[in-house]
Amino acid sequence: QSRRKWRDGAVDGGKDALSQNLVGLVEFSDDADIRMTPTRDCAVVRRRVEALNLISGTAIEKGLWKGLALLIEWVDHGQVVSREELRLVQTSLYERQLRIPKNGGEFCRKYKGLSLLLFTDGDFYGFESREAALHQTQNKSGEEGRLNPFHVIDLAKSLCIRTYFWSLNTLPDPFRDAFNNPPGSGFA
Repeated sequence: QSRRKWRDGAVDGGKDALSQNLVGLVEFSDDADIRMTPTRDCAVVRRRVEALNLISGTAIEKGLWKGLALLIEWVDHGQVVSREELRLVQTSLYERQLRIPKNGGEFCRKYKGLSLLLFTDGDFYGFESREAALHQTQNKSGEEGRLNPFHVIDLAKSLCIRTYFWSLNTLPDPFRDAFNNPPGSGFA
């Protein structure tokens, strides 16, 4: 019954509240690609999800970044966080330093209620802890293009974007801590 209520708009302010929700889709395996820009069309969302291919590899950090960048660009259009600033943020992530946008507070005030949801099979190879992720991503002789997923999560938090995580496997404690703090984010 609760599923029917949600579908029919009887929860959280009715159908008007549901019409405010947009869904975009980023697919990630060894890399991440935008599969759908944000839309309210549930039929399109369903078709795009059904068309996803199961591929081995779980570049969680790239999926997080691509989804976060899509969300920022889609809602802001470079008004508060300029495209140049976003490019510098991305560069900082690849350089293993986290650059917080200088207008992060204004972004938080202007765009309330943003959420980033990550669905994964739960492969956390190399990222079992913040320290392991830092070591893994600071080792420049290692795999090219690795981002620290905790930096991406911290970036989302700095912009007041709630992050949620769905995993088929057990979520390592550092990820659980990162996604559950502050309250309003979390593992579902």
